[in-house]
Amino acid sequence: MKKGLSILLVLCTLMCMLLTGCGNSSVNLNDYVVITDEGYDGYGKLSVKLDYEKLIEDHEDKLTDKNIDSSIFGVKTPKLAAAFVFEAQKPYELSYEDSDTLKNGDKVEFTWETNANAIETLKGILEVNIKYDKFTHTVKDLEALTEFDPFENIDYNCGGLFGRQPWLFRCAH
Repeated sequence: MKKGLSILLVLCTLMCMLLTGCGNSSVNLNDYVVITDEGYDGYGKLSVKLDYEKLIEDHEDKLTDKNIDSSIFGVKTPKLAAAFVFEAQKPYELSYEDSDTLKNGDKVEFTWETNANAIETLKGILEVNIKYDKFTHTVKDLEALTEFDPFENIDYNCGGLFGRQPWLFRCAH
């Protein structure tokens, strides 16, 4: 009776792991997005990058070469194949309203656009579940504008005879 109960308990645990996906690593792409606020308050823009190199490096142990067709990729290592898929085929790309008039406090909404064929190719190389969510970035690191007078230290006086002798024109600064 105890042996049957322990076998049943092990089977239930395995079934739970299988149904919930336990054991499979999952990656949230939002964790690998690098956003840099650039410019001045009111004249700012965003620099946005998906750091797929770090993603591949962090999950290098989950790379597999069983599905790599070197005739397609021209490469034979899983790391290079995964980088190729991210860079050339763009399985995941961020979409947002691009502007060069951002100011501190503005909120920019990001959504993910996907390429189903590239995702399937990537799944054959990188054995992780990739998740992504729509998110919002608040602009905060733009420099404040400062006013200055470029002619503040310039003293420019001109004088001369314009009518009769135009070559006798003198300026002092």
